Amino acid sequence: MQNLKILPLTQLDEKTLKEVAAIEKASFKDSYSLESLKRELSLSFSHIFVAKENEKTAGYCILWIIGNEAEIHKIAVAPEQRRKGIGKQLLKAVLRTLKEKNVKRVFLEVNEKNMPAINLYKSCGFKVIGRRENYYGKGESALLMETLL
Repeated sequence: MQNLKILPLTQLDEKTLKEVAAIEKASFKDSYSLESLKRELSLSFSHIFVAKENEKTAGYCILWIIGNEAEIHKIAVAPEQRRKGIGKQLLKAVLRTLKEKNVKRVFLEVNEKNMPAINLYKSCGFKVIGRRENYYGKGESALLMETLL
């Protein structure tokens, strides 16, 4: 991943926004549409960071910053790019950026059955602080995780 760049996404970058929407659709059954992503970017507290490899979007992270706290809503890597460390590089870069913005705490929810994601978050300093029963539907609970910056 020598050519990996982590950049903030703007609404002006239609090509990248479409690539994010494609990764989103391939990664989540309840995926955001292109229009939903555009609305997300229009919110002052919402941010999308993308991981670019050779000018192509390899992954993204959607988060909200409110005061000195942030919540990661989604993080995903293109199916053909997974297991290459892109997600970890993206998450670490996002956490560095949040620290520079004086964010002190970062939260996220993750499906308790998603061990690759849980292991990624733990490797970046997140700890489980709670559980939300049936968060993703019947029998699909979430772990609430947090890291301090």
